[in-house]
Amino acid sequence: MKKLTLLRYLILGVAVVLCACSKRSVDPFIGTGAHGHTFPGATLPFGMVQLSPDNGRPVEGMSGWDWCSGYHYTSNIITGFSHTHLSGTGIGDLCDLLLAPRTGRLADDAFLGKKIQDSALVFSHDDEVATPGYYRVNFREDGINAELTTMLRVGMHRYKFPVDKPASLVLDLGYAVNWDRAVDTGVKQVEQTLFTGHRHSKGWAPDQKLFFAMYLDRNPDEVRYVKDGQLVQDVLEDGIQGTDIRLLLTFQNGGQVQVKVGLSSVDEQGAINNVQKEINHWQFDRVRRLASSAWDQVLGRIQATHLSESDAKIFDTALYHASIAPNTFSDADGRYRGVNGNIHTAEDYVYCSTFSLWDTFRASHSLFTLYAAEAVDGFVKAMLAFNQQKGQLPNWALWNNESHCMIGYHAVPVMVDAYFKGLTTASGEEILAACVAMADRDVEGLKSYKALGYVDAATENESCAKTLEYAYDDSCIARLAEKLGDVEIAERFRNRAMSFRNVFDPQTQFMRGRDAKGAWVEPFDPIASDHRSSPYCEGNAWQWAWFVPHAPSALVDMFGGSENFVSKLDTLFTMPSDLSGDNVSPDISGMIGQYAQGNEPSHHTAYMYVWSDQPWKTQERVRQIMEELYLAGPEGLCGNDDCGQMSSWYVFSALGFYPVDPASGIYVFGSPRVKSAKLSLQGGKSLEIIAKNQSNENKYIQSVTWNGKPLNRHYIKHEEIAQGGKLVFTMGPAINENSVNWEVPPGF
Repeated sequence: MKKLTLLRYLILGVAVVLCACSKRSVDPFIGTGAHGHTFPGATLPFGMVQLSPDNGRPVEGMSGWDWCSGYHYTSNIITGFSHTHLSGTGIGDLCDLLLAPRTGRLADDAFLGKKIQDSALVFSHDDEVATPGYYRVNFREDGINAELTTMLRVGMHRYKFPVDKPASLVLDLGYAVNWDRAVDTGVKQVEQTLFTGHRHSKGWAPDQKLFFAMYLDRNPDEVRYVKDGQLVQDVLEDGIQGTDIRLLLTFQNGGQVQVKVGLSSVDEQGAINNVQKEINHWQFDRVRRLASSAWDQVLGRIQATHLSESDAKIFDTALYHASIAPNTFSDADGRYRGVNGNIHTAEDYVYCSTFSLWDTFRASHSLFTLYAAEAVDGFVKAMLAFNQQKGQLPNWALWNNESHCMIGYHAVPVMVDAYFKGLTTASGEEILAACVAMADRDVEGLKSYKALGYVDAATENESCAKTLEYAYDDSCIARLAEKLGDVEIAERFRNRAMSFRNVFDPQTQFMRGRDAKGAWVEPFDPIASDHRSSPYCEGNAWQWAWFVPHAPSALVDMFGGSENFVSKLDTLFTMPSDLSGDNVSPDISGMIGQYAQGNEPSHHTAYMYVWSDQPWKTQERVRQIMEELYLAGPEGLCGNDDCGQMSSWYVFSALGFYPVDPASGIYVFGSPRVKSAKLSLQGGKSLEIIAKNQSNENKYIQSVTWNGKPLNRHYIKHEEIAQGGKLVFTMGPAINENSVNWEVPPGF
């Protein structure tokens, strides 16, 4: 029998819960306030559909950056429910296919010439419910109760209207928020209760092609089409097309109306097939149960006990958010629209997109190798297929478009990590060839990087950050080449991996931008920020001083030894959080001193003390970050969740370790926040974690044992965890000065 991957289990709707006694306390509203940018609606792990409410920005102030997901907790209105959403990103797109319920028949003159946002419904958060795979809201003033659930590629709605009034549904194909705009839309009535169509748009994804099939469980009494705000009287057999198309459906007697909407990147028939494959009935509660079971199956792979209910909610929700992306992109029959625009078929895997790699290479993909290992091979194969079709690996792939957003070539560490851990069937030679080709281009400052050993700040923006991230990715290429016995490539990229030395200024002890002649960029202010327009990327010199994850010991030496290194790192956390500049990056958030947990460049930094003579300071800072910057409420995330990276940091750190160098197969110890945990691993193995004497005060590691034997080092290897076993931390209120003699993780 062919081995089923995690995604295939979900596709088939197998309601298998790994631990029937598990009780999850996920709160999808965490991160929907402040700058978390998450959404509360229904989706499945790695699902194509994210069926969620959109506030719709009908009034001044309800738009922009904090509405990247379409929803923000500060709003009390909902325009409707769209079928695709981004989780925690810093740029807004998607929110495709808005379906909006309304009470009464929509008047021609009063409504049709206006934007649908103008008729948004008022609600109270007291009337909202969100759990994994399910969302409900009651619009009391209008008498409408809306429920949403989903399978992988199909969203299902259940609306209950007043029975004594007409009810309406509006499918608005022109509706768009933030960066997105429709360029070609269309809809036609295939049967009385089946409508198909498309929505093609430009935005962060520059050429998004989406097709849909919408089924109703009852015949509408009236079908009207609107184009550019005007009724279309004569509709052809193939429907209508334009950039602002709406479909208005009226049910003379209200009551219950159910809707199924299937998506596809290929064609309308693909959307129809997805509905027939995944939800071929009208049993809403059955779909809801299957969605819940799918989440239980995935979330149940990490069972943990906590110090409080609040901690349990934070942890469970972090694992939930970590599991939303990447997203399924291929249809149930394996077809998908390639990055080259052609139709391809994924034969033995599920093709995925939404690769926020600048964020997720740091921890999310390493976390997948522990609790969702079955999905990893598909992610790697999707990246390699992307490379074959476009001639480059994905950087930030959205709806299988390359957005060219962010820096580095971070598909490299993700694929190398998967290969080293034995989690992909792709050949090492194919991976290496794709990685080398990506690194040998002459774009994004790579030409000067190869010639000078650093990116020329005079000709390239974000030059310092690019140098540091290229150097890290190059270290991964060097390791893979060494593993495969390619001496020439290994040596070339090993030399490139040391390029971080070329942007370190020993006088100021900061990483800095410099021009082709070697001159440092002036003037220099280490707390200055100029968003996406300086030698740094979404940060300043303080935040970028530490990005040498593959060679921390070399970084300590560059600072002049452990004492100076610790002093500088201490200052990072204790100095004022002031930022200077006229265009400060909004991504610099969640600050402790100049440390910024709200953005990814800082995520490994608290763990860097491990390579000093005061490793217990990692335990202090990691615990402080968890306690102060992760909360159990809508404002519980201190920055963009970025497709789960912020959440993945918490899951790892709460378990007691973190992948500072995510392609090394090494997890560095911090300070566990859980009391105990059990991870179900690939092959029926399990990892049990015990934190003895765990409390808010007992944050220092006194000792560590692995399978009953003392582990006098600051790390554990993936290859050890993969065999299963018991990891026991003994915690206490005082530092363990003997731990300075423990073995530190090996570097590059």
